[in-house]
Amino acid sequence: MEVYNSLINEALKQHNDVQLLVFVHNLFLQEFTVYERALVPIPVNNIQWTKNKNHNLEGREGERHTFTWQPHGSQFTILENLPHGATKFGISKHPQQLKNQDVLNAVGFGPDWIEMAQ
Repeated sequence: MEVYNSLINEALKQHNDVQLLVFVHNLFLQEFTVYERALVPIPVNNIQWTKNKNHNLEGREGERHTFTWQPHGSQFTILENLPHGATKFGISKHPQQLKNQDVLNAVGFGPDWIEMAQ
């Protein structure tokens, strides 16, 4: 949590209004929900941590399960309710998969498209 919050705080130092885009999909990648929310540090003092049966750490704020951290930091999941204004959409047709190089060639991509930040 300390590392996560320090990264958020660093971003907020450089940009005073940082938004987080949340993208949720079903297991079959056919139904999606997307919404935006402010990026804010997590108040660590309000969280009680316990291990679950898979040895993951679960964070709770009161009775509400709000975080899951997998061993060795491989994944940190924030659990939150979807807001009422979230955009929901689905994919009804699945076109043939395109090859990455074909797409890059079609749009004329070249090395001059990328500038490295200092």
